[in-house]
Amino acid sequence: MNYSNYRKDLAKNGYVIIKSNLIPKIKNKIKNKIAQKINFILKKFKLNKIQSKNFDKLMIEIYKIDKKQKVNIIKSLYEIFPSEPLFYSLSIYKIFLNISKNLGIKYPLIGTGPQIRFDRPKDKKYKTLKHQDFWYSFLSKNSITIWFNLTNVTNVDGPLTIYENSHNEGKLNFLNKRKATFEIKKNSYLKGKKIFLKKDEVLVFNQFLVHKSGFNSSNKPRVSIQLRFNDLFSLEKITSSFKFANSEFVINKQKKL
Repeated sequence: MNYSNYRKDLAKNGYVIIKSNLIPKIKNKIKNKIAQKINFILKKFKLNKIQSKNFDKLMIEIYKIDKKQKVNIIKSLYEIFPSEPLFYSLSIYKIFLNISKNLGIKYPLIGTGPQIRFDRPKDKKYKTLKHQDFWYSFLSKNSITIWFNLTNVTNVDGPLTIYENSHNEGKLNFLNKRKATFEIKKNSYLKGKKIFLKKDEVLVFNQFLVHKSGFNSSNKPRVSIQLRFNDLFSLEKITSSFKFANSEFVINKQKKL
């Protein structure tokens, strides 16, 4: 793998797409774990298991159930899947650490825990607007995000949109009008590039790169994963943006004692 070209593209454009034959295996492991958790949740709700081995079809089915039964399987996945050991361990997978180091992160530090998104069809409330991932750490100017989708993504699924070269403007100011998302104040990035990854590809981008979620007009949630890394050797302050903390559930329980 020629990382010298990847480093040049990352510096020039703010992003790079990396291919590896290890990626499909990792994606399949995650999809299988999600399927297991879905059937566990269905059992809790006293609903029938879904036997489909096709991940896209599985997501179509659970979205139908959520709308019809109002049981909110997707919300339940958001609640429990970050605690899944396989998912939690993604940040220390050798391939992702190697990608980080070869792209200029001398000593990778976890920026945030692994993030999973289920972007529901027609949803506007939780759709992320134009933003920079740097806002989630404010620590390393060479910090990166590794992003990849688990469901198939076409135009109707709301592909991730990036704004090439926008990383060169550094940290931009943002509005926090809603709890769910941020948005840059400066709205000068009009021409975006939609990202369509192959099964053996991941997107890596500089955390100053402006990007946003596309609008999902399909019949299934768009499922994606992102990992964020800071660099110990370029920290603006000796601290971390990744902290262990009690969940909202635990905090509310504590308040009642």
